[in-house]
Amino acid sequence: MERLEAAVSALERAAGTGRLKVSGSRLGYSVAEVAELLGVSKNLVYKAIHSGSLRAVKLGGRLIVPHRAVEEWLGYGGSEEREGPRGRAR
Repeated sequence: MERLEAAVSALERAAGTGRLKVSGSRLGYSVAEVAELLGVSKNLVYKAIHSGSLRAVKLGGRLIVPHRAVEEWLGYGGSEEREGPRGRAR
């Protein structure tokens, strides 16, 4: 959990707005890219997708996670209490 919180803090500092920025025209990321971006394992990302706590769409046999879904998973979706990556309410 500490790694995820550190990743969120780093992303907020990088964005400067407290929210993740969409870089260029990228609207979605592969599972590997989400894992690398957040500093978590691909397995954790897959588990979150299959549990329904992280939205993803299947395109051409690949799972693509929309940028907005990553923000929502991290708690930027406007809801105070939502399930985080480890299944605990924040």
